[in-house]
Amino acid sequence: MIVTYFFIAGFVVCEARAIRSAWAAAYGEKVNLSANDEGSPRRFPLARFLHHTGGANAVEFALISPVFILLLFVSVELGLTLFTQSNLNYATRGAARLILTGQVQSGGGVSMFTSRLCSDVGSLIPCSSLEYNVQSGSSFSALSPTVQTNSSGDMTNTQFSPGSAGSDVLVQVGYPLPCTPP
Repeated sequence: MIVTYFFIAGFVVCEARAIRSAWAAAYGEKVNLSANDEGSPRRFPLARFLHHTGGANAVEFALISPVFILLLFVSVELGLTLFTQSNLNYATRGAARLILTGQVQSGGGVSMFTSRLCSDVGSLIPCSSLEYNVQSGSSFSALSPTVQTNSSGDMTNTQFSPGSAGSDVLVQVGYPLPCTPP
């Protein structure tokens, strides 16, 4: 019902303007058919400027676009961080499996561990930036899971002690991910 009412009101206004313009043409009068033709006096230039909405879209875009671009960069950076973390977890799992199966202890050593770690990490993470800490103990409670870092964020407690058969082993691999601000 409301839609019909607005349609009829719009139709009546259009019909009134058409009748007024036809009447003016018949009698040779000049009729102003602008949006403000209800007989009110002309607005001042400042008032017309304040009520003009022609550039509103550009102003709104200028206000919103920096926030949108920042959110876009943050989501790309977060996605890259999560992908790097997943890739690093996969590579660490593969290198730790070499210790679990005893291949590192039976002659592969640290070179086998690092080559497996570097091959699984792919081209996203440079192998020279990887830091690892492999420690073993008689029980898991004897191992220290805290990662000690220096002021620049590099691991300071890096060691490679894969242990022997039957010992518990803790493998920690880190990568200082550079943050790229937008």
